[in-house]
Amino acid sequence: METRECGAGGNGQDGGEGDPACPQAGLLPVPGARIHYEVQGRGPLLVLLPGGGGDAGVYDAFAPLLADAYTVVALDPRG
Repeated sequence: METRECGAGGNGQDGGEGDPACPQAGLLPVPGARIHYEVQGRGPLLVLLPGGGGDAGVYDAFAPLLADAYTVVALDPRG
C-alpha cells in the first residue's frame, strides 16, 4: 500500500480535498447538537462507532487501510 500525506502537492490530484484516500471532516446537525464525523475512501459504506468514551480519532491508525476497499465513516459520540 502506498503511503502519502493528504494535501501533498496542492493540485487536488495527489492528496487533499476531493481525494478519497484523505479524510474529510464535517459536522452533522441533529436535534440539540452537532456530531463530528470523518469520511474517506470509496466503496461499500462502513460506519465506525467508538465506544467507551472514545471518538473518531481512535480509528486514525487503521481507517486509511479500510478506505482502500470501503467508504469509511467515523463518528464522534454525541455529547
